[in-house]
Amino acid sequence: KTITAAVTGSVTKTYDGTKDAAVLGTNYQLSGLVGQDSATLSSTAADYNSKDVATATTVTYGGLMLSNTNYTLGTVTSLTGAGTITPKTITVKLTKAIGLDKVYDGTAAAAALGSNYSLTGFVGNESAGLTSTGGSYNSKDVAAATTVTYGGLQLDNGNYKLDVTSLTGSGKITAKEVTAGVRSGASFDRTYDSTKNAQLGQDYQLTGMVSGDSLGLTANGSYESADAGSHTVSFDGLHLTGGDAGNYVLRTNALTGSGRIDRATLVLTAAPVTIQQGQPVPGLFQGTLSGFQGSDALQTGDTVTWAMEGQTGAAQGNMAPGYYGVSGYLNGKSSGDYGKNYRFVQNGQNSRAFCIMAPMGDTEYRNALAPLAQLSGNDPEHRSHDRDLLLQSVSSNVMHFYRMPHSYKLEEGGIRLPEHELLTIGSQTVPIVSNMYSSNLATDDNQETQVSD
Repeated sequence: KTITAAVTGSVTKTYDGTKDAAVLGTNYQLSGLVGQDSATLSSTAADYNSKDVATATTVTYGGLMLSNTNYTLGTVTSLTGAGTITPKTITVKLTKAIGLDKVYDGTAAAAALGSNYSLTGFVGNESAGLTSTGGSYNSKDVAAATTVTYGGLQLDNGNYKLDVTSLTGSGKITAKEVTAGVRSGASFDRTYDSTKNAQLGQDYQLTGMVSGDSLGLTANGSYESADAGSHTVSFDGLHLTGGDAGNYVLRTNALTGSGRIDRATLVLTAAPVTIQQGQPVPGLFQGTLSGFQGSDALQTGDTVTWAMEGQTGAAQGNMAPGYYGVSGYLNGKSSGDYGKNYRFVQNGQNSRAFCIMAPMGDTEYRNALAPLAQLSGNDPEHRSHDRDLLLQSVSSNVMHFYRMPHSYKLEEGGIRLPEHELLTIGSQTVPIVSNMYSSNLATDDNQETQVSD
């Protein structure tokens, strides 16, 4: 009797370079047997439609035989069923797994994998190429980089697969060499301080560093002489600084430049002296000479003297109230150079160092005028102003106009003038020797404040 047979399910194998498949086993079914009859089906051959993983989809079984001679398959001599081939696993290793080193370049990228690998497990003489999406160190920095990992490993032969998807070896990043030089046009200038010390500052340039890195330089600098003048400047003890300094090695041991040490300034400062008009003018003024550096001092035999400017002898007895200058003289000169390393000048306050105060007498101060914006109401606070406040004085039937000092205080409706300030009378100045008052402060609509007795 003729019955029918069909392959069930799908068979699979690992790639072995052939189309060979396992012969038919139990993956079939028979239809048309009578009653409780049974039969088994076998084959003498089995082949995939392709030896390759990508295209192998079916298996054909030939040499079919039934175990029960009461039945036949008729004219059917083969059966076809589903089948697949899976990739064969091969082993990949790094040929050079130690010493995967590079010079610092500011990145964690490693050199391409290239041919630095081995593959084992191929069928016969077959082979495959290996690619990687890239290698990287575990750190971009010299101190921390210890390993290199190549990821995204892939074979170019679809009949095989890798046992791992990444490879890791040991490697380090070595420091990049940089050189240092003095910045073009740099001049290491400073004022005399009695030492040879020089500062490199920012007057250097580094060659060979990676763009964007933080890298600086320090050094011990020294002029060839501590004295004022132009000198050669030498720098040693060069040391790299900055956040990326550990990634570099400096190949420069010393630097040489030029610079100038300028004279330091000594200042002659007269001691302030105040007398009242009519009192004797001091016969001897005093002051200080300051500005010496280190252990420097006035040399033996050199002298500092003090004298009032432009007034001598009997003329002093008729001097009007006001401020007068007192100058210091170093070896008879009021300014100039001193030795190799100094220049000397007068303190600007020396022009007011000597003050002659006028007696108050019975002078009255009336009719003070000031802009309303600067002076208004019974304000107890101190004020200062940048416009003139004029005071009208009546004394011996002579009218005088005074320029107010730079500050004043409103108190109890009046103006308190600071003691020892000056009023300007024409081209002369008069010190205020005691507090003066004007009362009855009132304000009008003309933006002026009237003050009168």
